[in-house]
Amino acid sequence: MFKQINPDELQAEAIDFFFNEAEKIKKVHRLLLRGSGSHLTATRGWSDLDFSVILHEINYDRLCEIRNLYRQLIDLFPDKVSITVVSTQDFLSPLHHHGTKPIYYSNTLEGRPLFELKTHFISLEKALKLDCTTNLAYLIHDLRRRFIVFNDKEDIRTFVLHLLRRTRHMIRDSMYILTGKEVEDIKSADFQKIFPLMDSSFLNVLTETKIDWPTISTNSEKIEHLIIRAYSFIESFYEHLIPSMNQLWLP
Repeated sequence: MFKQINPDELQAEAIDFFFNEAEKIKKVHRLLLRGSGSHLTATRGWSDLDFSVILHEINYDRLCEIRNLYRQLIDLFPDKVSITVVSTQDFLSPLHHHGTKPIYYSNTLEGRPLFELKTHFISLEKALKLDCTTNLAYLIHDLRRRFIVFNDKEDIRTFVLHLLRRTRHMIRDSMYILTGKEVEDIKSADFQKIFPLMDSSFLNVLTETKIDWPTISTNSEKIEHLIIRAYSFIESFYEHLIPSMNQLWLP
């Protein structure tokens, strides 16, 4: 078990544990660490540790190995962990869709210490824009469905984290569709330039919530207010997007 140490050390130990164990899996092509965790800037209680295992061959036995690794990680690391499994052929394909934002990888774990390797799969831009357009429809319907079926037995903090993260993905996907540029840090000025009729103040809400999540997550009144603000934003935002997407794709 991990010792009770500060969040940065705990996160680093989790990454080290993943690397040491995942490299034992047969037919590994590459191990990836994505997102804020790749820069060791994850916010405790808010950010995920997002890993990818790229395999030359995926089969039942390999999936079992990765499932066992995942179970060990979630027992050892208190925050959310995800492991995405990808074949080498899919990984090298320009049409490969990885996760819920435009195709892009942050950093690669190929040894110690961690080093940056930014690999952008941005060929076939029209296909990627179509991919993100389709993903937007999935995101909005997923968020509506989760709100409808949510019940008091669920952890409302987990629900809100999912809601806010998916909202960020919606914004990133939309900016990519309309500009062709990948955006990790969403700036209000850029957002306002692309969407001049939209209120960009919700971007500040997202940033402030991430910074102060440990405090906000324990305040039921603030949590309820966040849910109202988020759903108000995404419904208005998606309605605003529909004409732009129609203009882009329809003859």
